Amino acid sequence: MESNTGLGVAMSQILCWLCPSCGAYVSVGILNCPGCKHPSPSNGRPDLRPAVSRSETVSVRRIAFRIQGREQEPYETVFQRNGSRVTASCSCPAGIKGRLGLCCRHRTRILQGNADGIVSGNSGDVKIVQSWILGSGVETAAQELAEGEAALIEARKRITAAKRALSPVMSK
Repeated sequence: MESNTGLGVAMSQILCWLCPSCGAYVSVGILNCPGCKHPSPSNGRPDLRPAVSRSETVSVRRIAFRIQGREQEPYETVFQRNGSRVTASCSCPAGIKGRLGLCCRHRTRILQGNADGIVSGNSGDVKIVQSWILGSGVETAAQELAEGEAALIEARKRITAAKRALSPVMSK
Protein backbone atom coordinates (compact mmCIF):
# COMPACT_ATOMS: atom_id res chain seq x y z
CA MET A 1 0.00 0.00 0.00
CA GLU A 2 1.23 3.51 -0.74
CA SER A 3 2.55 5.67 2.05
CA ASN A 4 0.86 8.94 2.99
CA THR A 5 3.48 10.92 1.08
CA GLY A 6 2.60 9.26 -2.22
CA LEU A 7 6.31 8.75 -2.79
CA GLY A 8 6.94 5.53 -0.93
CA VAL A 9 5.51 2.17 -1.87
CA ALA A 10 5.38 -0.93 0.29
CA MET A 11 7.16 -3.88 -1.25
CA SER A 12 4.04 -6.04 -0.86
CA GLN A 13 2.65 -4.03 -3.81
CA ILE A 14 5.78 -4.26 -5.96
CA LEU A 15 7.51 -7.40 -7.10
CA CYS A 16 10.93 -6.30 -8.23
CA TRP A 17 14.60 -7.17 -8.22
CA LEU A 18 17.46 -4.89 -7.28
CA CYS A 19 19.99 -4.54 -10.08
CA PRO A 20 23.39 -5.49 -8.61
CA SER A 21 25.13 -3.33 -11.17
CA CYS A 22 23.40 0.08 -10.94
CA GLY A 23 21.09 -0.34 -7.91
CA ALA A 24 17.83 0.29 -9.80
CA TYR A 25 14.62 -1.46 -8.81
CA VAL A 26 13.35 -3.42 -11.81
CA SER A 27 9.92 -5.03 -12.05
CA VAL A 28 9.70 -8.80 -12.18
CA GLY A 29 9.23 -9.98 -15.74
CA ILE A 30 11.81 -7.54 -17.10
CA LEU A 31 14.75 -9.71 -18.06
CA ASN A 32 17.40 -6.97 -18.16
CA CYS A 33 17.83 -3.76 -16.19
CA PRO A 34 16.58 -0.95 -18.47
CA GLY A 35 19.39 1.33 -17.28
CA CYS A 36 22.50 -0.82 -17.55
CA LYS A 37 21.14 -3.99 -19.27
CA HIS A 38 22.35 -6.23 -16.42
CA PRO A 39 20.47 -9.56 -16.62
CA SER A 40 17.88 -10.47 -14.00
CA PRO A 41 19.32 -12.77 -11.33
CA SER A 42 16.39 -15.16 -11.88
CA ASN A 43 15.70 -14.52 -15.57
CA GLY A 44 12.60 -12.53 -14.57
CA ARG A 45 10.75 -15.38 -12.88
CA PRO A 46 7.70 -14.08 -11.01
CA ASP A 47 8.67 -16.13 -7.94
CA LEU A 48 11.78 -14.00 -7.40
CA ARG A 49 12.04 -12.75 -3.84
CA PRO A 50 11.70 -8.97 -3.42
CA ALA A 51 14.87 -6.88 -3.34
CA VAL A 52 14.04 -5.65 0.18
CA SER A 53 11.92 -6.99 2.97
CA ARG A 54 8.15 -6.71 2.52
CA SER A 55 7.81 -4.53 5.61
CA GLU A 56 10.30 -1.95 4.35
CA THR A 57 9.02 1.01 2.35
CA VAL A 58 11.15 2.32 -0.49
CA SER A 59 10.94 5.17 -2.94
CA VAL A 60 10.76 3.54 -6.33
CA ARG A 61 12.72 5.52 -8.88
CA ARG A 62 12.41 3.38 -12.00
CA ILE A 63 9.57 1.23 -13.27
CA ALA A 64 9.78 -0.74 -16.49
CA PHE A 65 6.80 -2.24 -18.28
CA ARG A 66 6.70 -4.69 -21.18
CA ILE A 67 3.76 -3.72 -23.36
CA GLN A 68 2.42 -5.77 -26.24
CA GLY A 69 2.08 -3.60 -29.30
CA ARG A 70 1.81 -4.31 -33.01
CA GLU A 71 5.13 -6.16 -33.19
CA GLN A 72 5.62 -9.75 -32.05
CA GLU A 73 8.08 -8.70 -29.33
CA PRO A 74 6.60 -6.48 -26.58
CA TYR A 75 7.91 -2.94 -26.24
CA GLU A 76 9.76 -1.80 -23.16
CA THR A 77 8.35 1.38 -21.61
CA VAL A 78 10.36 2.83 -18.73
CA PHE A 79 9.38 5.59 -16.30
CA GLN A 80 12.02 7.19 -14.12
CA ARG A 81 11.63 9.62 -11.27
CA ASN A 82 14.40 11.90 -10.09
CA GLY A 83 13.09 14.18 -7.37
CA SER A 84 9.96 15.76 -8.82
CA ARG A 85 11.05 15.17 -12.44
CA VAL A 86 9.46 12.23 -14.28
CA THR A 87 10.82 11.00 -17.61
CA ALA A 88 9.68 8.15 -19.82
CA SER A 89 11.01 6.21 -22.77
CA CYS A 90 9.60 3.49 -25.00
CA SER A 91 11.23 1.06 -27.41
CA CYS A 92 8.34 1.33 -29.91
CA PRO A 93 9.06 3.02 -33.26
CA ALA A 94 7.32 6.25 -32.18
CA GLY A 95 9.19 6.20 -28.88
CA ILE A 96 12.58 5.68 -30.51
CA LYS A 97 12.15 8.19 -33.31
CA GLY A 98 10.08 10.65 -31.30
CA ARG A 99 7.97 11.00 -34.43
CA LEU A 100 6.84 14.62 -34.73
CA GLY A 101 7.83 15.17 -31.13
CA LEU A 102 4.77 13.23 -29.95
CA CYS A 103 4.59 10.94 -26.93
CA CYS A 104 3.72 7.36 -27.92
CA ARG A 105 0.45 5.77 -26.85
CA HIS A 106 2.21 3.27 -24.57
CA ARG A 107 3.47 6.07 -22.33
CA THR A 108 0.25 8.09 -22.51
CA ARG A 109 -1.89 5.09 -21.58
CA ILE A 110 0.15 4.52 -18.43
CA LEU A 111 0.05 8.22 -17.55
CA GLN A 112 -3.74 8.07 -17.87
CA GLY A 113 -3.95 4.97 -15.65
CA ASN A 114 -4.62 2.50 -18.44
CA ALA A 115 -2.81 -0.84 -18.04
CA ASP A 116 -4.03 -2.32 -21.35
CA GLY A 117 -1.37 -4.37 -23.11
CA ILE A 118 1.03 -4.70 -20.16
CA VAL A 119 2.44 -8.23 -20.29
CA SER A 120 5.21 -7.88 -17.70
CA GLY A 121 2.88 -8.71 -14.82
CA ASN A 122 3.29 -5.36 -13.07
CA SER A 123 0.15 -3.51 -14.14
CA GLY A 124 -0.31 -2.41 -10.52
CA ASP A 125 2.77 -0.23 -10.93
CA VAL A 126 0.72 2.07 -13.20
CA LYS A 127 -0.73 3.58 -9.99
CA ILE A 128 2.78 4.28 -8.75
CA VAL A 129 3.64 6.17 -11.94
CA GLN A 130 0.43 8.15 -11.55
CA SER A 131 1.40 9.04 -7.97
CA TRP A 132 4.70 10.42 -9.29
CA ILE A 133 2.95 12.95 -11.56
CA LEU A 134 0.29 14.21 -9.13
CA GLY A 135 0.12 18.00 -9.26
CA SER A 136 2.78 18.27 -11.95
CA GLY A 137 2.79 19.64 -15.47
CA VAL A 138 2.88 16.04 -16.70
CA GLU A 139 -0.45 15.35 -14.97
CA THR A 140 -1.97 18.50 -16.47
CA ALA A 141 -0.73 17.66 -19.98
CA ALA A 142 -1.96 14.03 -19.68
CA GLN A 143 -5.39 15.30 -18.57
CA GLU A 144 -5.53 17.73 -21.51
CA LEU A 145 -4.66 14.86 -23.84
CA ALA A 146 -7.44 12.70 -22.38
CA GLU A 147 -9.95 15.54 -22.79
CA GLY A 148 -8.80 16.13 -26.38
CA GLU A 149 -9.14 12.44 -27.21
CA ALA A 150 -12.67 12.40 -25.74
CA ALA A 151 -13.60 15.47 -27.82
CA LEU A 152 -12.20 13.76 -30.93
CA ILE A 153 -14.35 10.68 -30.32
CA GLU A 154 -17.43 12.89 -29.98
CA ALA A 155 -16.51 14.82 -33.14
CA ARG A 156 -16.15 11.55 -35.07
CA LYS A 157 -19.60 10.46 -33.89
CA ARG A 158 -21.11 13.78 -35.09
CA ILE A 159 -19.36 13.44 -38.46
CA THR A 160 -20.66 9.88 -38.90
CA ALA A 161 -24.21 11.00 -37.99
CA ALA A 162 -23.96 13.93 -40.44
CA LYS A 163 -22.80 11.61 -43.23
CA ARG A 164 -25.69 9.24 -42.53
CA ALA A 165 -28.12 12.16 -42.67
CA LEU A 166 -26.58 13.49 -45.88
CA SER A 167 -26.68 10.21 -47.78
CA PRO A 168 -30.49 9.79 -48.04
CA VAL A 169 -30.96 13.47 -48.93
CA MET A 170 -28.46 13.16 -51.77
CA SER A 171 -29.96 9.96 -53.17
CA LYS A 172 -33.48 11.41 -53.69
